[in-house]
Amino acid sequence: MRLLAVSLLALSLLACGGSGPEPVSSREWVEYEMEGEVLELKDAEQMIAIIDHGQIGDWMGAMTMGFPIRDREQFEKLSEGAKIKAAVMARGHAEYYLDKIEVLEAAEERPTDTGESEQ
Repeated sequence: MRLLAVSLLALSLLACGGSGPEPVSSREWVEYEMEGEVLELKDAEQMIAIIDHGQIGDWMGAMTMGFPIRDREQFEKLSEGAKIKAAVMARGHAEYYLDKIEVLEAAEERPTDTGESEQ
């Protein structure tokens, strides 16, 4: 009797859709729009950009993290301090990269301190 009750409960949960929407297959790429500021460019060989970004759709909250960039031409558009808009291409949370990078605002030129005071 107990087994029957547990089985009926499990079937009713499945019929109601379970615990929420089905997750996107980890095999298909999903594109999310992202805006942020480039804080650091790491490893010209691996092409990683550390970006302080806002909310990325329903994929990720606002934070600072590294994003790989697969295309060298896209990577070379970037400079530290630049504000950008880009597409995050993601397969779940483990595999992702930036694409379609657009520089919204170039990094501000900061005067270099030569140690000399102006008269």
